[in-house]
This record gives sequence, structure tokens and C-alpha cells, in this order.
Amino acid sequence: MTTSITTFDVLVIYTEKLAISANSPLEGTPAPFAKESANANYNIVYAYFLKTCRRFNLKAAFATSADIIGAGLVKSYWLFDNGTWLKRDKVGFSELIFDKFFPTSKKIRVSRNLLFSSKKVKSFSNPHLFNLCFDKQKTYNKLRKFSIPTVTIKGATRKGVTEAYKTLTEKVAIHPHKDDFSDEITSTNLKPVKDLK
Repeated sequence: MTTSITTFDVLVIYTEKLAISANSPLEGTPAPFAKESANANYNIVYAYFLKTCRRFNLKAAFATSADIIGAGLVKSYWLFDNGTWLKRDKVGFSELIFDKFFPTSKKIRVSRNLLFSSKKVKSFSNPHLFNLCFDKQKTYNKLRKFSIPTVTIKGATRKGVTEAYKTLTEKVAIHPHKDDFSDEITSTNLKPVKDLK
């Protein structure tokens, strides 16, 4: 008996720590991100992504790191059709992976290595750019000409916030597009915060 494989132009693969596999035994799972989770809005984001792919005649599906079974292969996937998320307990494949998971554990590192174990399978994401853009301070430091001014708050203290605010105000004042920033971004209204000392 042979397993039929559905080939996609792109597979979105999200970390199993945040998204639910289409192969999940959980009853009543209507979408990849749990309705009560902090990431529930991602259902809208990825539904839009899959619809946009279809509009451009690209076949796309959504899976999780828990679904990975080989190079470019997943054992199950989600589709989005007519306003509804659909689970497919079938093998899917793509040579182009939009990977939204970082190897934070040994298990996920092994899955990631397996996913990209063929030179034919390429990541849509660049690991260097992922790392750079994940940390907003690093993004600003590297791309300061193109980024909004950013500072790191050193310690959750009133002094740390005040110093960061002062530095941010100075950066905004010399920014070539300083008129793009309102007082809402750099508010002088530092109200007391419970956790600040």
C-alpha cells in the first residue's frame, strides 16, 4: 500500500509549542491556534496568508513541528477554505518551507534537521534575519537608518525606565524623520507602575 502525498508550493510550519497539529486527537479543535490562547489571532493571520497564496494560484498548507516526518514532509496539515479551517490527516510535501519555529529544545532541533535534511528543501526564512528581527534592539542597532528608535530598559525599576526614556527622547530628537513620531510613542507621563521600584 502506498501513501499518497499532496505537494504544496509552500508549507507554513509553526512550533508545536504554540500551534495544534491537524493530527491532534483533541475533539472540537477548529483551528491551529486554540481559541482561548494568547495566539488565537494568528488563526486570522494564517487564514489570510493561505487565502492570498490561493489567489496567486499557489497551493499552501499549515502544519506544526510535531507533524514533521521527513525532508519537506508532514504527516498532517491544515487547509483554509470557504472561511473554515480544515484538518487533513494526509502526508504533505513542499520544497519551500515558511518555518515559524526555532529549535528551542532537542526534540524540535531533531525535527528541524529532519525537515531540512535534503538540499532540495529550502527555508523561506533566513535564520540570520530571524535572529536579527526577533530582538527589536538588535534590529535597530543593525538597521538604524530604516528602523524606529529603540532602547533597552535596564532593569524593571523607575530609574531604568527613566534612563531609557531619556535615551529614547534623545534618539528621536536627532532622527531624520522625527516628525513621524508623536508624544504617544515617547510619553513623559511616567505613571507609577506596581512592579517598578
